[in-house]
Amino acid sequence: MRPHRYAPRAPVDQEAIEAAIRRARQLRSEFFAGALQRVVKAFIRWNQRHALNHRLQTLPDYLLKDIGIGRGQLPAVVSGARRRPSQVFAGALERVVKAFIRWNQRHALNHRLQALPDYLLKDIGIGRDQIPAVVSGALKRQASPLAEAVSHGSLSFLDAKKRRAGNTAPDTEKALAA
Repeated sequence: MRPHRYAPRAPVDQEAIEAAIRRARQLRSEFFAGALQRVVKAFIRWNQRHALNHRLQTLPDYLLKDIGIGRGQLPAVVSGARRRPSQVFAGALERVVKAFIRWNQRHALNHRLQALPDYLLKDIGIGRDQIPAVVSGALKRQASPLAEAVSHGSLSFLDAKKRRAGNTAPDTEKALAA
């Protein structure tokens, strides 16, 4: 007959029992000390987030915009879910590179338009004095009658001309045979 698996196989002396009790008490105290330490650290982090939230809420919108966050992003920034410093640096570097690319594209467009003769500038509908406004995007061209006709779902060039002139009545004239 085999002994029960939970039955002691060797006699246990009083010293071993006391050593096990000491070890259990040590582990219990370490556990509670660690738990208390985690609670204190969590309270400190909460207090720091609360103070940061209060400071950010009191900033005017132009300052928040200056540091690159909107008022709607404050909870994410305070909770730390926004981004890590390395991600912030990478994002800032990406914005700098994109800004440089946009500047370079505008510079190249300005250079190409300035190199065109006046008759070609007139042909595309701008004057030499309007080049900086075109490059910056401040001057937008109006849609052509053909583009308007396509955007309204009409393929007739005449319909677009009539819409521009204010005549929105359907065309009653017969189409000319070719």
